[in-house]
Amino acid sequence: MLHRTRPRTCPRRARQRPHAVVTARDVTTVEDIAATYPDTALALPLDVTKTAEIGPVVEQSRARFGGIDVLVNTPATVTVRG
Repeated sequence: MLHRTRPRTCPRRARQRPHAVVTARDVTTVEDIAATYPDTALALPLDVTKTAEIGPVVEQSRARFGGIDVLVNTPATVTVRG
């Protein structure tokens, strides 16, 4: 899975024809990638702090593309100290 941490990475990789599953808590922030590359990119909502969401995303990815060669998960985290 590719995350939109580096906005230019996903579209460049998608043009090279590998499959990209882009995830975000707010899927609307990554839907443009899947719309631009509908044959090679899939946008899915995912909040990695909710472990119940991870399995279905992996299964949807496998169902769409037949498997996962590389899984990259780079969630953003923020620590607030009082």
